[in-house]
Amino acid sequence: ASKLKSTRAYKDYEEIVKDLAHNFAREMESIDDEDALNNLVNRYIKQTELCFKYMVKITTGVSDNLDKKSEGADVFVTDLVPQLSPTEEEPLVWRLQDLYDVEAVLQKIPEGDLLLTPLLQNIELVDYLGWGVLGARYSDGTIKIATLSLDLEELSEQYEGVSSLKIVLAHEIGHGIQIGDNSVDIEGEYSLHPSFGEGEPVIDFDEFYKIAGWKIYSRDRYSVDPESGDIILDGESIPLKTPVEVDGKERVFMYDAWSDLLISYDADGEFSSRWYAKTSPWEDFAEAFSEYLFVPERLVHDAPHKFKHLEEEFKVYENDKYIQDLLKKELGNSTNDN
Repeated sequence: ASKLKSTRAYKDYEEIVKDLAHNFAREMESIDDEDALNNLVNRYIKQTELCFKYMVKITTGVSDNLDKKSEGADVFVTDLVPQLSPTEEEPLVWRLQDLYDVEAVLQKIPEGDLLLTPLLQNIELVDYLGWGVLGARYSDGTIKIATLSLDLEELSEQYEGVSSLKIVLAHEIGHGIQIGDNSVDIEGEYSLHPSFGEGEPVIDFDEFYKIAGWKIYSRDRYSVDPESGDIILDGESIPLKTPVEVDGKERVFMYDAWSDLLISYDADGEFSSRWYAKTSPWEDFAEAFSEYLFVPERLVHDAPHKFKHLEEEFKVYENDKYIQDLLKKELGNSTNDN
């Protein structure tokens, strides 16, 4: 028994039990009727089940006014609604319906991938993560979910009625699976020749980002025109965020002045439907991953090679004849040469 108590698994389970017991006792203090008690018990039964089955804490926590550059988090952003301010009117708790949504996401992901690659330690509900930020994944394995992401009908409508919480959580877990325990987005970020970080090797991220033609440029090839703000690439002026022909192919360029990084993607490249996929190759992966889990037909239609890449790794639909036949058809119709 003494050897067992020294193991990582024992300590993790012990910490989960202590957290659950502490929070249950705290909430019990405010219970004043039988219906509220039944609701509390049902919530903690489901929460305990998820914690033990997936070895992940499900907690509530402190709000962040998140800045991606300073916090080092991978975030899910929306422009659909005005940002709500944090509130302390009611104690923050996971509702039973939220826990079922969390379960639905975790059940979709093959257990080996879920337990081994994402470094998933804690799913934490917070009041606030900053303007328009719905969720954030941190390098320590914590995923924070803002209350703004709950019951967000505008986002749900973009995903064929799938709950907004499912989409946000799937997106953030997608970051974890792609990145694994390698938190480096850019290799040689301040060097002359930066490159995209590899992330979790089994995901073959370099093969994924080639599908949309993502490229990152050596700093000795470009400069910024101080008057127009355009990029001068190999001696030619390149406007940003609009298709421009380069070497016979239409590309869209983006420049991050904070880190002095120039990246681009194929204007006609395959993308999932939401605009956020085109902000970076990492968001491209996370957006595709959430569509792969919850709106697979749409991803097959819009980005069949990305669906194929994900299906080869996760095999969620290997026995779904309809999806497999649809994928074969869309791959046959695709002009993507990747």
